[in-house]
Amino acid sequence: MTKELEEFTTQLGYRGHVSLLERTSGTVLVELSDDGRTERWYVNVQRGDVSLSKSLPKGASAPDCVLRTKASTFKAIRTGQLNLLAAILRGLLTIEGKVSLAVALQGLFDPSKGAAGEAVAGYARGHA
Repeated sequence: MTKELEEFTTQLGYRGHVSLLERTSGTVLVELSDDGRTERWYVNVQRGDVSLSKSLPKGASAPDCVLRTKASTFKAIRTGQLNLLAAILRGLLTIEGKVSLAVALQGLFDPSKGAAGEAVAGYARGHA
């Protein structure tokens, strides 16, 4: 597993239910390339419950959305240094399928959000 996906999976593990995604359901295939290798993970959201796996969730025939980028770009998005939409506009990230699902998931990449996906006060954000 690439370091970026490892850190992302750890980050997701602390999130559990994300209240901002309670009206969102779907599966995103995340493909990260690094040094000629591509790693694939599925992010599944079911009414705010977020899970991550190496295979499609049961009952799904295909992901609703595919997100492709380099590991370094993913890190910049995950750490809040680069906005997901800015990465798309710059051609650093491609999305196929339901773009709205990928945009909804941007809350998962925002380090200013707490474990439940809620905004964290400036003081708490700096000391979490």
